Amino acid sequence: MHLSTISIKNFRNFDDLTMDFAPGLNVIVGENNIGKTNLFDAIRIALGGASNQGDFVRVTKDDLSKNKYGKTIGDSFQISLVFSGLTEDERGEFIDILELNDEDPGLSFASVHFSWTWSEEINRGSYRRWGGARTSTDNMPDDVLQSIQITLLKALRDALSGLQPGRTSQLGRLLRVLANEEQKAAVETIITEANTKLENDPLIQEVTNTIQTSLTSASGEVLSQCASISTSPAEFDRISNNLRIAIQREKETPESKATLEEIWFNGLGYNNLLFIATVLSELEAAKSASLALLLVEEPEAHLHPQLQTLLSDYLSSRHTSEGDNHAVQTFVTTHSPTIAAHVDPDCLIVLHHTTSGKIKSTSIRSCGLTVKERKQLQRMLDVTKATMLFSRGVVLVEGISEALLLPVLAKREQVKIADSAIAIIPICGVDFSTFGKLFHPDRIAMNLSIITDGDPKLTNEPPKTDAAGQEAKPATNNGEAESDEDEPSDPTWDTKIPVRTNGKYETCKRTQALVAQFAGNVCVIVYHSEVTLEFDLANAGKDNASHMCEAWHDCFDGTPRTLNRKMLGACADQEHRVLTVWRGICIAKPKAGKPEFAQSLASRLDEKTNDGQFKITTQEFVTPKYIKDALLHAMPKS
Repeated sequence: MHLSTISIKNFRNFDDLTMDFAPGLNVIVGENNIGKTNLFDAIRIALGGASNQGDFVRVTKDDLSKNKYGKTIGDSFQISLVFSGLTEDERGEFIDILELNDEDPGLSFASVHFSWTWSEEINRGSYRRWGGARTSTDNMPDDVLQSIQITLLKALRDALSGLQPGRTSQLGRLLRVLANEEQKAAVETIITEANTKLENDPLIQEVTNTIQTSLTSASGEVLSQCASISTSPAEFDRISNNLRIAIQREKETPESKATLEEIWFNGLGYNNLLFIATVLSELEAAKSASLALLLVEEPEAHLHPQLQTLLSDYLSSRHTSEGDNHAVQTFVTTHSPTIAAHVDPDCLIVLHHTTSGKIKSTSIRSCGLTVKERKQLQRMLDVTKATMLFSRGVVLVEGISEALLLPVLAKREQVKIADSAIAIIPICGVDFSTFGKLFHPDRIAMNLSIITDGDPKLTNEPPKTDAAGQEAKPATNNGEAESDEDEPSDPTWDTKIPVRTNGKYETCKRTQALVAQFAGNVCVIVYHSEVTLEFDLANAGKDNASHMCEAWHDCFDGTPRTLNRKMLGACADQEHRVLTVWRGICIAKPKAGKPEFAQSLASRLDEKTNDGQFKITTQEFVTPKYIKDALLHAMPKS
């Protein structure tokens, strides 16, 4: 049995939201204020006080949704929960909320519906809770849901306090769940014997007599109480609450016994791990619950990336076998791309703003990926790429060169990608298809721009000749020291040209197929260069090539061989200037590569004067149109 669906209407920032969940682990990602905490509160409200372990959510008029002007929408909100995968015993236990499938009882499900209404006349709210196929007039008794237990670990939880001895000790809860009657009696015997030894110890007797003498003097013979010193009352519940967890820093050896330290010597991160492990162990051991729901807000708090990875592994490994009557279904909300990148993509649920501004939920497992594509996504979704799941728009690019240049080009075009939560993601290749399939009006309904190269075929231009018919030699550096880091690896690099037909460059089949794949998908648009990024940068404005040449010079100690000021000055027209820049950076394949050049050019384009203006104006260096269009498409439209 597991919680499979929640539907929420008019509750806080959710005007109409439906989310589907899987058994086991569900990792909910999304930007700040998208409603992850509101989701947990909705689950807790719908199931009521009988299910909640700890504080219950108090509902007020402020929980009703509001429009953009802050005015309350309607006078009620509704929450519905659906539980699927019920065993035969569970169908009997939850008969009051069961929606029975007569043809196939295994497809039967249980449902809980909650409605809260505010009355202006009496200035208070009222609620109804019902289940199954019943109507809202059939109010459900709270005890129907007692075997569905919810435990919430808040984002700002006090793990140290929860692990300390006392009435609320998490260790005590775990001990009481695990112990049988024989084990309880054995522990009580140990404490009884320890207390007897303490009472007979001369020091303890002396201290007890001293306390008793002072107490009798203060309260008199008649009203005086009897003092006693013991480890704990010999009752298992009291014993379990008074035990403590300690930390063993080093392993014991035959020569030395390990030293134990109190947990307050631990950092917040390790205590959070310890607390989560203790809570989950208690829930899995609980025999009174048909289903335990563990809601964890931001488990990454105070954990460095390696510990976040280990925690993800731990939570992922706690899946229970099918038909387990004591299953724990875990819901995790996170802002951590480390966790998002590490768990199975099928566990991920993206809570996001759509292109129209609505809040929508999309599980990765519902995006229509094949088994091969899911495995590919798991390999490719690293920490950098996972940041797209927390954005409001995405630009996918081939590599690091685009990733370095695009933020600066966006700034120059006054496209505020950071303010608009736009993620620019290098996929380090050209396989955009799998990521692209995640974005669609019926899936992750935010805008995605794919920027790639046109990559037309290349050919060699005929050799140039002078007036005497002799082959023309390229411009030299007139004795200037050439960089030994700029030796071309392709002997024909300086004659390459991209193929054109009827005056247009022939886009490669890969890019053509990519454009065709996403044709008709309003969320995903493919923007490609005519040739390559560097070619189109040089071709976008008459002065672009000169600035790119200067940036290339900055990458070397001496004068570069493949592209330098002399070579550029010898070009007769714009076409040859563009070819010279493109050949020198891309075709010659020197040791100093395109990323170094992109970093150098980005630094130059980002330089500003004292009054905050760009030293190289947008007229002096023009951004290619396909890049501007891609950036604008990714921007949220509301």
